[in-house]
Amino acid sequence: MWSERTVPREFLGLYIMAERRMRITTQDNSLALDFMWVYVGASR
Repeated sequence: MWSERTVPREFLGLYIMAERRMRITTQDNSLALDFMWVYVGASR
């Protein structure tokens, strides 16, 4: 899905931790995806 050129490894690690935490609290994968896109958009 991602190539290493577009997403740094540090971001992937942070995202995986945040996504896991959100999945535990919300049980909603689509919300985690929305969070990821907001984060990617804010970091540009």
